[in-house]
Amino acid sequence: MATSSQLETAIAQIIAINSTVSEADQEQALSGCVSEALGVESVKIRSEVAQGVNSLLDYVLNTKRPYVDNELSEYSSFPELTGYWSKGQKSCAVIPVMLSGRVVSIIEMLSRKENLFTAQLIKDATHLSYVIALSISARREESKSTRLASYFNAAFDSPVPQMLIAGDGAVIRFNPAAASQFGSPDLRGFKVEELVGVTVKEIKEKTKSRREFISRRGDKNYSIHASDTGGNLSYIVARDVTDKEILSWATSLMGQSYGAGIVLLDPELKVTYATQSMKRIIGYDSSLTISRNIVELVAERDKGAFKDAIAIAQKKDTSGTVGMATDKGIICPINFVISKKNNGYMMLFYDVSAEKYVDSMVVAFSEFLDSSSDIAMRVDQLGYIRYANHAVESALGYDRTELLGKEISLLYPDGEVLERDLGYARAGKKIDNSYTFLKAKDGRSVEATNSIRFFKTGDSMEYVIIARELESKRVMKGLEETIEGQQGEIKKLQGTGELKSQFIYNISHELKTPLTNIIGFSKLLYSGDFGDLNEEQKSHISTIMDETKRLLDMITQVLDAAKLESSKMKLDLADIDMKAMVDNSSIKALEESAKNNKLEFIWKVDPMVPLVLADYSRIIQVFVNLIGNSIKFTKSGSITVEIKTKMPKKGRPTSIECSVIDTGIGVPEEMQHRLFQEFYGAAKSKNNIKQEHSGTGLGLSISKKIVELHGGKIYYDPREGGGSRFWFTLPIKGRRKPKTA
Repeated sequence: MATSSQLETAIAQIIAINSTVSEADQEQALSGCVSEALGVESVKIRSEVAQGVNSLLDYVLNTKRPYVDNELSEYSSFPELTGYWSKGQKSCAVIPVMLSGRVVSIIEMLSRKENLFTAQLIKDATHLSYVIALSISARREESKSTRLASYFNAAFDSPVPQMLIAGDGAVIRFNPAAASQFGSPDLRGFKVEELVGVTVKEIKEKTKSRREFISRRGDKNYSIHASDTGGNLSYIVARDVTDKEILSWATSLMGQSYGAGIVLLDPELKVTYATQSMKRIIGYDSSLTISRNIVELVAERDKGAFKDAIAIAQKKDTSGTVGMATDKGIICPINFVISKKNNGYMMLFYDVSAEKYVDSMVVAFSEFLDSSSDIAMRVDQLGYIRYANHAVESALGYDRTELLGKEISLLYPDGEVLERDLGYARAGKKIDNSYTFLKAKDGRSVEATNSIRFFKTGDSMEYVIIARELESKRVMKGLEETIEGQQGEIKKLQGTGELKSQFIYNISHELKTPLTNIIGFSKLLYSGDFGDLNEEQKSHISTIMDETKRLLDMITQVLDAAKLESSKMKLDLADIDMKAMVDNSSIKALEESAKNNKLEFIWKVDPMVPLVLADYSRIIQVFVNLIGNSIKFTKSGSITVEIKTKMPKKGRPTSIECSVIDTGIGVPEEMQHRLFQEFYGAAKSKNNIKQEHSGTGLGLSISKKIVELHGGKIYYDPREGGGSRFWFTLPIKGRRKPKTA
């Protein structure tokens, strides 16, 4: 429990942190302050909280009440608490930091002491949480104000005319672009109505229904955009669009043009206006070109010539051709005319790449036809084949090159049908799926359907014929239907498997609760809480506890297998110290079991093994499965656990290697390939020993899936002279994002 002076000191430190520590370090500094004041080893303050992080935090967020568990165990209410318990923690308290009825942060405290979090300590922590809430809120408001100021500073550096207007319409701040546009070095004191011909009230009314509107004052037209900054200020963008209005007739003429447009430039060659055709030609939306120097959009090789043209335009209109760099890095040639205006330049342009585009489309079309599985041919107006794709070789037996220059009638035994279809196509009609026969090189008839189009480009005319050979298509369709039927069966089997997994998961979960109760009451009976027992009775109760515990372990394995199969298992990744695993309670229990069976237990870890990103409890589970198997199948000798860095031939090590080695009976060669299959265990072999210890056959398969979830591999090696070596690898960096099975 903290004293009054300690709390006062902590409050002073929290207030100081708000002004002396950066926002990035605020959480860590506040956590240390609370830890020191309350005497709690581990404190974590989460200033960014949201639903879905984990079930414990969701509970606190929803109830807005502290949650305390002073006796963590494997039966704790939330999986996060069970995870803390497996890492040696004994007590946990989670306190919401409230402000105006809203959770703004969460204090999470852990201790290796039981019953640490008394009512008084929680009360003290709650008092500190109020101060923390105010501190976090103040810091956020400060950050918000700083960002707002930065926004205005950045905006006022823009070449677009901008002003801050007071409630009475007076200009209180403006940028250089506004001063230049309105012809005064100091606009302060001017009313916005004097500048753009509309009052603040009218501006607010007009911008309620639309983002932007045009205001007229004298012979000037202004595009007005306004936003409310809060309080009594308005932020206004007012651009002179008089030239754009004058050019509206020209842009309307070019509105539907894909190859012509207009660009207005200021004296520094920065774009002040561009028609939407700019996007069609070079890929940039006209709004993205505003304020950019037009020279930036010119291809590097043409920049010098373009600047020379600008210099000539000072005296007279000039024209030329330059390449413009598109958004995809392609150079697009355009013709342009530049005229000097009072406030800059006007540039008219049009695209000269249309013919090149048509040529490229012809090439692309030929490539497309060449990749088709149907027969594709281009035939000139006299009926001679000018192109044939690869499909004619497999369907008709001709080399594609030997057909070039041949009459198309060579491939059609029924000339009347061909002439009819070509005539229809020449008249502008579409021929689709016309039934016919083609003649193969070996003389056989090939059943097919024709689709024909007639194209005319300038003086050039040609037919494009697509012929679909039907027999192969029928075979393909039959295969597709067979595959679809098999896919349906696969889906049914998958559905059945999912139902089976869910059923096993549900049943196992239902069995786990009563078994836990049996163990609990058996312990009470054994300890004499319901009366003294004689030695024989204690022996029977001990047997009940052992067998129930074994059954509970088997159910846990079935649950894990169901989770893995239904992709429900999640990894809780953290940096873990492999050298410290020997002190885990489960490992200690296995060590004691080995010694009770007269086996030597050795745990060897290379001191150079680094921290590994992994799920601590799941890696312990793998070790428990492998070491437990070694104990079952080893009559005498030793069990050795080795952990070392796996050294590559070149570069830095990227993984570690963990081995469990025993001097037991080993695994027969004919059984080794099935070791990691579900529901298969070495103990089930009729030639093996310890039939009484055969389990679910899931331990090794679960271990394999857990290791693979971490990005590692698991292996089995027989040892010369008897015994087994099970070993697995884990990547040092692990999977940075939590992986779900």
